[in-house]
Amino acid sequence: MDAVRLRLLNRWQADGLKGRLGDLYVESSDTAAGEAYRNRQDFLRRGTGDRH
Repeated sequence: MDAVRLRLLNRWQADGLKGRLGDLYVESSDTAAGEAYRNRQDFLRRGTGDRH
């Protein structure tokens, strides 16, 4: 397996990628179709530290 290099993102870059990260999270998790949207929103909220 090849090594994967990660780099830090600034806020602008992270905001641009968060939708794609949310989609990847939903696609890779085992959830029912009705729960996918809620789980995606919860994931994005956790990523930004927004607890509301």
